[in-house]
Amino acid sequence: MSGYGLRSETVDCGGLYETIRADFVAMLRTLPVEQLERCVGATPEWRVRDVVAHLAGLTEDLNRAYFGEGDPDGMTRAQVDRFRDSSLEEIIQAWDREAPAFEEGLRLFGYQVGNHFVGDLFIHVTDVRSALGLAVDHDSVALWTTLDWYLDALDASLRDRGEGAFKAITAPEQRVVGVGSVAATVTAPAFEIARACAGRRSAGQIAAFAWTGDAVRFQPLMSQYSTPTADVID
Repeated sequence: MSGYGLRSETVDCGGLYETIRADFVAMLRTLPVEQLERCVGATPEWRVRDVVAHLAGLTEDLNRAYFGEGDPDGMTRAQVDRFRDSSLEEIIQAWDREAPAFEEGLRLFGYQVGNHFVGDLFIHVTDVRSALGLAVDHDSVALWTTLDWYLDALDASLRDRGEGAFKAITAPEQRVVGVGSVAATVTAPAFEIARACAGRRSAGQIAAFAWTGDAVRFQPLMSQYSTPTADVID
């Protein structure tokens, strides 16, 4: 069974989200005020505390089946604004209230939904830890679960656009995304592919991966988000 297949049958996304969240909250509670106000380079319009506000607000919204009425950017801004005048502890308390129901929902909806929100949390935690100069996770079940979500999303995007298929080699695994004959291959660590798909790698960084075949076609399609103009280092 492939790594993806094994994870889809064995990973409890609710439990994994809970573990990542608990570790993140414990770290946040150790930070002085000036670090909570630090700009997060991967999301430069946000401070560290704004990232936490987004994550807490997302659990509130989705627990209430609110999906932003077709305006995901507006939904995200509203989540941050909701906690603009709140202390970090108040934001964490709101997240604590919502998290058990949210995490149970990730279990009930299964891996192909749960890995989305594990991936979102993992990417934002990586953003914050990088902004604070802390070590980031380059190889864990959380990283591979995150990569599964982003490659799922990329696969759906390529199929919808009729853009063909390419292979991502992330040793020891590999996966074809899209449909049809494989027109290109990219080889890079799982962490790098996940960060690229999450909009955390510049066009230059993506081009610097090991590519064969029709790289020019697929490089701009790797992320569903806008590509940063400057290199992102983490």
